[in-house]
Amino acid sequence: MKLVLVDSESFLDPLFLKKGEVASRMAMFGGLRIDIIAVSPLIIKVSSLSGLPFRSGDKGMTQTIELKENTSHILHTFGERFVFSIQGDGFEIGRIARKLPPIKPVPVFSQDVLGWCDLVEDDLWLRQEVQNLLHEEADEWDIAVAVGTFARLREFSPNSTRELVSKLLAGEPNERMDAPIRWAQALEPSQKKALEQSFAIECDMWLEKLEELDESIDLDNEFWRYQVLRLLRKRTDLESVLFVLHHAGCDEGVMYLLNDFVDYPGIAWLHSLPMLPEFGREEFLRREYLSNPNAWWTSPVEEALGGLPPCPFLWQTFSHSKG
Repeated sequence: MKLVLVDSESFLDPLFLKKGEVASRMAMFGGLRIDIIAVSPLIIKVSSLSGLPFRSGDKGMTQTIELKENTSHILHTFGERFVFSIQGDGFEIGRIARKLPPIKPVPVFSQDVLGWCDLVEDDLWLRQEVQNLLHEEADEWDIAVAVGTFARLREFSPNSTRELVSKLLAGEPNERMDAPIRWAQALEPSQKKALEQSFAIECDMWLEKLEELDESIDLDNEFWRYQVLRLLRKRTDLESVLFVLHHAGCDEGVMYLLNDFVDYPGIAWLHSLPMLPEFGREEFLRREYLSNPNAWWTSPVEEALGGLPPCPFLWQTFSHSKG
């Protein structure tokens, strides 16, 4: 696909549609439905499929746009901007690449997120995961994933469990459990908005990757199976960021994006594949399965364990009881 420049910003995966080809049908692109109302002049109807209205300044979840030669129309949707423009005998749609404001680690108990690793000396896997996420070039997404991972996938040793229960019964604060929630609650409005936008984009990219893997199914190909595993890992990352968004008090509308772009197609697709037993040995899937009874993407672990019932971690029980 050709690269189109608009105000020095490049399109992401532009889609070109010929007027005649879509005059009698509709097209889908990036969470939008595009219907051709008329060809000369070219009038299209754009509908949001996320269940969320277009951004303030636009009306509702449906827009009617008349496209003219040598002009472009920019439409603001949840988390992204789309550009519609006449191109020869058709029109082009593209998402504008945008640089989101960075989210810096928010101090919690005078520690940044990387400092939390000192609190989990007995969980080497978690320490390594958080440290890997917080590399030198970590962006707002990596940091949010690290926060959610720390909160959600923590495992306690017997000694740590006894200490934790004793503090909870005594009504004492526990830094290990409270730090991620406090971090999320301390985010500034601009940081919350940036994270919501990143979440919307990541959901869309997840679906695109799923469709790519579906078109190239090759169960005997080791690299293809690796890509499937990475997709499941990305779903765990989305759940970790959802934890942050929830405790930051962000718009619950992000759940519509997760359901429509990720979970509905993901459940059907994964269940259509034969069992992939090697996935049952993945530590992140095992922890997700034990901590999240509704995690459909951990089915390989459930198969490997013979359907043993999950046992939610203590952080879930007590953090949810706090409301």
